[in-house]
Amino acid sequence: MAEYWDIYDADRIKTQRVHLRGEPIEDGDYHLVVNIWIYNSRGEVLLTQRHPDIPFGLKWACTGGSAIQGEDTLTAAMRETREEIGLQIPPQKMILVAQERRLHSFLDTFVVCCDPKDEEIVMQPEEVVGFCWVNEAGYRKMEQKELLHPALKNFFEVYRSKLPKALIHKKGR
Repeated sequence: MAEYWDIYDADRIKTQRVHLRGEPIEDGDYHLVVNIWIYNSRGEVLLTQRHPDIPFGLKWACTGGSAIQGEDTLTAAMRETREEIGLQIPPQKMILVAQERRLHSFLDTFVVCCDPKDEEIVMQPEEVVGFCWVNEAGYRKMEQKELLHPALKNFFEVYRSKLPKALIHKKGR
């Protein structure tokens, strides 16, 4: 099934145009993209291994993807989390920690603090072939071995500090 994205201008104002995924996107056009970091009470993040047949195959990344036509980034984050790893996350659990403009997208990064059991994680076979929980030291080792998606920012350096202090202390930094 064809996937369409809403097109935004450089000021993140929605235009009346849409874009078909897979087609080249025009300079000056942007679409919405989300990253979702699942952070547990042991101070670990959930990484998923990308399917070998998609870009950056077998690299490890956080959950994420593009907003489809009609979605805002919160709705997209909830859908991507449900589709890719089978977790139903209520909107109030999604903490928006960063927004940035990239070459052809606006990336919104969300953090979810929760402790799903491994059996609750149901991978979308077309996109995800594995998952693991990593602490900061494990993340750095994966980074050094170049196992991570190259566009991934380091959760522990960039995003953990943006969580409400009560969650960091409760989650056992």
